[in-house]
Amino acid sequence: MGCHFEVPREIILKKAVINVRSMDNAYFVWSMIAVLYLAKNHVDRKSSYLHYTMNLANIEFPITFKGIPKFENLNNISINVYIDNKQIRPLWFTDDKKEKHVNLLYL
Repeated sequence: MGCHFEVPREIILKKAVINVRSMDNAYFVWSMIAVLYLAKNHVDRKSSYLHYTMNLANIEFPITFKGIPKFENLNNISINVYIDNKQIRPLWFTDDKKEKHVNLLYL
């Protein structure tokens, strides 16, 4: 089922967030792919990333914080998650920063 929502204008103006439009429960994966393989055009469209894949063996969607370490191990990547409540703060920090590293904003 999934969801899509508009990113607040003040965050859009910073040009630091990619919001891939997805109506499935794999929006976490689309966010990861968008960061790792930035499209030249239409960065907000899922269709710009359809030719990329990630290892999703036994990953349940929508993903929870409990599933992040498993995703990190399967894909040799590290992930930090931040939340913006008037001030950006860490919500999840990886234990082992890898060469491929992604910072996500939880909205």
